[in-house]
Amino acid sequence: MVPAFALLTLLSAPTAQAGALSVSAGTEVPLAVGAAVGYRPIAPLEVRVFAGVMPGAYVDLVNAVVVGLGGYDDNTAELVASALKSAFVLHLTAEWTPFVERGWTVGAGYAFAGLGGGAAASDIVAVAVGQSVGVSVGPNIDITSAIHMLTVSTGWQWRFEGQWLLRAQLGFAATVAAHTTAQADPDGPLGRALADAGAAYLDDVYTSYVFTPYAEVSVGYVFDL
Repeated sequence: MVPAFALLTLLSAPTAQAGALSVSAGTEVPLAVGAAVGYRPIAPLEVRVFAGVMPGAYVDLVNAVVVGLGGYDDNTAELVASALKSAFVLHLTAEWTPFVERGWTVGAGYAFAGLGGGAAASDIVAVAVGQSVGVSVGPNIDITSAIHMLTVSTGWQWRFEGQWLLRAQLGFAATVAAHTTAQADPDGPLGRALADAGAAYLDDVYTSYVFTPYAEVSVGYVFDL
């Protein structure tokens, strides 16, 4: 019996045609769920733009892995989960197809995660930064983060029925920079101190621990221009 991967390879048409424009929908686990547009200025090179949102289940997956490896504790995981909700992800990649008659690709790119609207309880921030707070500074600290990542990937593309496209990729994303701002409500001196400490702590967490493998699966359609 021919393995499924080999069968797909035999049945698929060449994917690398100069001037091809593709649109697709899929997921990059655990980064985002969304849609992408790709264009081939020359046959071996495709430039792609993927945009999506990070589901809560993906955040939980990242936290489970980091906590399981001893990177940070459950209190920090809760803070990260609060900050990461409502995340918007933009992923730009350049992918090279070494053999234009086959679908194997290698790629590199840049991913931006804009994290806004998240709220963390002030006591979680206090625990995360190791501060003991004797009085309440309000129920929430609003957090806005920007995470910058570099990515590498490899995988395969298959074209069926002429224009339909199936992609399967494995990659790795590494955070290279992060910037977080936080605002306490009410905004007193203690609240501002906690907010600033929480923002600095999150930036350290992002740049120290947000290094993750990811897997992409997507289905799309190709327009040969």
